[in-house]
This record gives sequence, structure tokens and C-alpha cells, in this order.
Amino acid sequence: MLVFVVLAFAAACGREEPSAAPPAAPPAAVAPAPAPVPLAAPAAPTAKNATQAPATKAAPRVLSDQWYRRLQDGQPAGWSHVKWTPSTYEGTSTIHDRTEFFSSTTRRMGGSEDTFESRSYSDLERTDDGLVLKMEVRAVQGDRITESIQVWNGKGYDLTTRVAGLEEKHSVECDAPCPADSEAFLSKKLQAGAVTVGATFEYKAPNFEGKRLDTVTLRVEAKETLRLLCGEFECFRVVESVAGVPATSTWWLDTAGVVRKIHSGRSQTISTTQSQARDMREGGAVYSITVAADPEMKRCTSLDRAVIDVTLAPAEGVEMPDIPATPYSREVSRKGNVIRVELLSHDEPGAAIPLPVKDPAFAKHLLRTNLFCWDAPRVQSALKSAVGDEKDSREVVRKILRYVFLTLRKASGPIPEPTAVEILEDGGGDCSEHCVLFVTLCRAAGIPARRYSGYAQVGDMWGAHSFAEVWLGGWVGCDPTTNEYGTKARYFCFGPDDDPDSFPGIVSSRVSGRVSIRTVEFTEGDRTWKTDGLENSSEREDVLSGVSLAEPPKGWNATVTSSGEAHFVGPGVNGSLSVIAGYGDLTCEMLARQMMRGAKKVKFGGKDVLRDDMTVRGHVTVQMTIPTRRRMLSIRVRVDDAKKVDAAMAAVEKLLAPSL
Repeated sequence: MLVFVVLAFAAACGREEPSAAPPAAPPAAVAPAPAPVPLAAPAAPTAKNATQAPATKAAPRVLSDQWYRRLQDGQPAGWSHVKWTPSTYEGTSTIHDRTEFFSSTTRRMGGSEDTFESRSYSDLERTDDGLVLKMEVRAVQGDRITESIQVWNGKGYDLTTRVAGLEEKHSVECDAPCPADSEAFLSKKLQAGAVTVGATFEYKAPNFEGKRLDTVTLRVEAKETLRLLCGEFECFRVVESVAGVPATSTWWLDTAGVVRKIHSGRSQTISTTQSQARDMREGGAVYSITVAADPEMKRCTSLDRAVIDVTLAPAEGVEMPDIPATPYSREVSRKGNVIRVELLSHDEPGAAIPLPVKDPAFAKHLLRTNLFCWDAPRVQSALKSAVGDEKDSREVVRKILRYVFLTLRKASGPIPEPTAVEILEDGGGDCSEHCVLFVTLCRAAGIPARRYSGYAQVGDMWGAHSFAEVWLGGWVGCDPTTNEYGTKARYFCFGPDDDPDSFPGIVSSRVSGRVSIRTVEFTEGDRTWKTDGLENSSEREDVLSGVSLAEPPKGWNATVTSSGEAHFVGPGVNGSLSVIAGYGDLTCEMLARQMMRGAKKVKFGGKDVLRDDMTVRGHVTVQMTIPTRRRMLSIRVRVDDAKKVDAAMAAVEKLLAPSL
């Protein structure tokens, strides 16, 4: 009953989401299994002192041994092997369900690829009518092992999860044990002929993250023949839905109660042969989490508002997503397969508030979990290094942002969904790891914090992204990957990751791999532009990048290209300016540390800039890097006469003033 195994394990370990972070991996596979087989009666007792043959340990009787193949977007993404044997648990005759599950997917992000593989083993003790009494799961990803144990305690379920020396516990109260999954619930009914087309059934399932029981509804839609590699089966087609969850899955169960196929969004699980199940190419299913921006928007990091058209290509079995209304984005309208979305800045400054926050309304945003292990000594040490004795809550957040940005190297981590301790030990990660560490350190400082996921634009690309929010008397958007306190209008948000009533993973699975995004309107300050016709920028302004020039001095020539570059030539002077998007709130000190070692901090156009002069054969080349409006301006000026450098740079300063 791997459905129940995977759902319980995900609740304890955190959601798999296109990481943003990793995002993630696609939805987990479901391993169907045959209907329960009656257990054999115990052997009759032998007479006292009767002669017996030497005892030999017989292999356990196998009630079922099946293989299943999982497909994502039609590509082999994993397999599972399920074996049932008779067992006992606390004096009760049970069925022992041993399931091995293997998953392999490759994520494409821009020009890079990362392959994620995992293997899990579950041991489930259940009654012959499918009710869970005990379940243990062991998941292996590289050198990392995550273990969980779920036990029926007579009044509900207790779930304990252990990973990397950490432990997390959850409980859900219920009057009776719950079915392992929809197959377990319907099995006996199918064998008894009690399932008919048009019938509807309900049962309860524990939701550990929400600390409640969810209602699962099964609607029997049709009876049809299913032809698979392992045979031909007469099946009932059953649609499964969970109250409050904006998604359904379709199950095909044969008349003996065996699930033969499950279709859920972009994922399918199919009963098959062992050789077919394990027939996978290296790297498994390939999926992309980036899409080209249309048009390229190097000024996206400073927009106060934007409107985008999200176009989704048709995909079999994949519904149009419900776009949640968040402080980052909201749906405006939809027509056919095009959804118009408004993006908003989320940079309420907030006032300084006393720390730690003790209002019980924010308890869930201060929660300690294995993922957000804020009480770990390694995390507490990192917090001290990040903020020192700082008391102002706004400055604490800024210092944590800077610490995460500067501490973690920008690279995919070795495993998806690492804990904050593992992130600190590895010292690197993509947006998901940056976000987890940031949220953990904020909670360690007593600041409510939570994760969000969606797509974000960086210049020429939209990509799956993980970002955050903190409470400082009002919620404030933050992006630890790019060191941004307050977020601008470049986030297409799928919802909060750590809310049991939010489903960003469902939105992501319906968007990724079939989306194109076009910006149709954007606003910065008191100016608003429509993108139609902006490809032909004026000679001295490129609206899409924000580069513009003043009237050049007499005898000079200056132009701006549509790619966000400026070129200028004057008497004895030749120079250029280019824009690099997506660098966040950087200071000259941070740039000097990471990019321009040895450069000097000076003033240029009223801003702090890094400047490095190089003299060769009487010519002076001035190179400057300017952090402004969450992007970088790179300026390079060659002056033929070293004695005229100051005058030349004064003229360049006036020319570039509108861009600064």
C-alpha cells in the first residue's frame, strides 16, 4: 500500500516540490497491490512427546509479488516492487506489505542538468481488510537515510521521523485505524460485488501536517477493459478526490480488487512485468524548470508592477491550474489556455518589533521541524555569526539575508530537501537551500518566517524559484538567493510551501514543461509601458533594460542597443555600459569580496561604485561596477591621454546619469 506510505512519509519529511526548490521531484509513484488473500489456519498441535522431524525454517508464503512502472510525461521515472506475506502484529493476524520503490529524474535548469535518484523501503503491517497498524519507511538518497515509523496507538496514529540525527513527531487522533489507500478500502467490496458504476464511497485518511483527518471520496465512473503488458483486465474506473485538495487521480481496479493503473496529473503508475518495470534510461524522466522570457527584461528587479500572459500548451490528463491570490501575484482573467496574471511588489518596510515574537497567532511560522531545525547547535552558532548582538528586527533580517547569500555557494545540493544543518555542513545549494536556511535562521531569531514557491524572472529567463516572507509587524517578501529585502514585481507565485491548505506543488506540476510567459505591461515609479512596440527602442533609451543616456557632449556620439548596452565615443574617449540582471541588494563591499578584488570604492553619479584603473602605454582603462536597482552596471572607459582621465570621466558621469 505505497500510497499511504508515501503520503505519510511526505507529511513528515516535507513536500517534494520542483526546488524550488529541488523542485522538486515530481509526485511520488503509487504501488498497487492485489486483493487480500485469506491467511492459512494454524497447524494442529502435535501430541506431547511425539517424534518430529528436525525443524527447518520455511520461506514465508508469498501472497502477492508484483512489479509496477511509473511514468512522468510518458517517460520512465521509476519502479516499485510489492510483496505480501502472512504475518502477525501484537497477536493479530496481519498481512506484511514489503515495498521497494526507486525513482530517477533529471532536472534541466537553463543549460545545466541535475539527476536525483532515491530508493525507499517500506514495511507495513495491516489487517486483511487494509487497515494500517504499523508502518516503517526507510528512504535512501546518496549517503543520507531518512526513517519514519507510524503506529496505531488505539486512539490515533503517532508518526516519528528521523534524519541526520534529528527527530520530529506528529500525531493524529481518530476513532479507528484508517485504510492504507483506496485499493485497500475497495478491495473487499469489489470481491463481494458491492461496487457498481455510479456508486460513491468515502473514508478517512490522516493528514499529519494539518493534524487532522481528511475525507477521501471515491466515485465509480465506468467499467472498462484495460490492456497491459502483464494481461487484459476488466476494471472499474474510479476517481479519487480529497476534501480541500484541488486535484483528483483516476484508479483502475480489477474485479478482484487489484489496482492495475493510476493516472494523477503528469504521472502514471502501471501494473507490468519485472523487466518492463526496470527498463529505464540513465537519468530517468527529464523535466525542465526554466523558460525563456518574452521579452527579455533586465529591469525586472526594479518593477513595481507587471502584467504577464501565462500560456499553457495542452497536455493529456493535466488540468489548468488554479492560481492563488498572494501578495506576489494574482489572476486577472483567463481565456482558453491563456491566464493573465498581475505581479506586485511586496516590500512593506514594517516597523521594528520586539524579538522574539511570542504572539500565538504566528506559532506555525516559528515551528521547529527537522527541516527548520532552529534549535540545533550548528544553527544557533550560524545565527550568532550572522547577527551578533543586533536587536533591531529589520537589521536582523538584513544580516541573515546577507549571511545566507554570502555563505552558500550557488550550486545544486547533493540531495533534495536537506535540513538546515545539512545545508550549513555542505556550504552550498540552489534557491531551495538558500530559502530553508534563511527561514530557519529567522525562526531561530524569533522572527516568524515561511517559504513560497513559483516562477521568478531574471533577465532573459523565468524559472522555478523558492523565496520567503518574514513578519515584522507586517509581512515582507525576501529573497535570500539574491539578497533582497522586499521583493519587486517579478514573482509568479504558486503559494506558501508550509501551509497544509496550500498546494503549490499541484500548480507547479500543471505549469512546468508546458508554459510560455509573455510580459505585456510593466510599471516602475510613475511610468507604465506596454511591451508591444518596445523592440524598437529610441537611440538613447532601451526601456526593457532601463538603460538611458543624457544628451551627449558636443563632439560625442552615444547610442543604446535593444540588448541593454550603451556605446559612446568622444575625443580621445571610447566606452561602453552593460546591464547584468538579478544581483539583488549588493554593496560595493560584497562585490569587492566576490568579483573585483583590489578595486577601490569611490563615488560616481552620487552612488558608491567599485573602480579599477589600468594604465598601459599611456592609455588608461577605467573599469567600474555599480550596484543599482538590484542589477549591476558594468562600465568600461578607455582614455587615450592619462592627463585627461578626470575630465573624461566627468563627461561620462553626466552622460550616464539617467541610467544611474
